Amino acid sequence: MTDNKLWKIIQDIGWPEACITNKDNKEKRPYDVVGDRIAEKYPEYILELRNFAKKERKSLVSFLSGCGIRTGGDSGWDLTAHIIGCGENYLKDVKERVNAGEYTMDNIYDEIPWQENFEYSFSYAIEKIIGSEKASKKTRDSDYLEWLRNRKIDKIIN
Repeated sequence: MTDNKLWKIIQDIGWPEACITNKDNKEKRPYDVVGDRIAEKYPEYILELRNFAKKERKSLVSFLSGCGIRTGGDSGWDLTAHIIGCGENYLKDVKERVNAGEYTMDNIYDEIPWQENFEYSFSYAIEKIIGSEKASKKTRDSDYLEWLRNRKIDKIIN
């Protein structure tokens, strides 16, 4: 799938909206809401979406680091994953603001209303599909790949 299509899916699953409507909801956090949406609308693309989001986040971390903005640790991961979850246009806007000096190491964590953690959405989507909570990543991914193989076989047969 092209990067453009993956960005369109990220836009469609609505991370920014989930962050607003579920900000203080301890029962259904933004990553739960978005994980449900991914499982319902894009179940075949979860790993591809996860890998794309991770690749884009790492590219953003490299960019920010080159601009003197440290993004190590859990908060840095949450911030950069949030930016990716908000979509391609938001990412471009953040980069422009960093380049213009609007966002700096001193203010970026306060200026961007980030939420924990867009990338968790992919794990929750897989858990919803395979019906297994708190499984290890290796087991969860393996069970998901098995589900995916079976789904493709069912589509061929039927």
